[in-house]
Amino acid sequence: MNMTERNFDIDQKGRVSLGKLIPIGTTMLKGYYDEEKEEIILKPYIEVPLSTWLLKKPKKLAGLMKGIKEVEEGKITRYKNVQEIFKEFED
Repeated sequence: MNMTERNFDIDQKGRVSLGKLIPIGTTMLKGYYDEEKEEIILKPYIEVPLSTWLLKKPKKLAGLMKGIKEVEEGKITRYKNVQEIFKEFED
């Protein structure tokens, strides 16, 4: 594992500027605190808006549009298991 160690100043409001440590393109950080080791772990990731993701998945977009149309037409009034809806969008 290739790790970089740096020291950071904390401002009066408890903020830290990570600057060039964050990889280019990163839009979000997931943060974890290990109480036992007293370590803070930040994992960078790129958040892709649902609209952008759907544009790259024509079949998923078509399914979503079909579902919206069915709701508008009154064919669907409720869904028994919301988790099933989200499973349909997983790759």
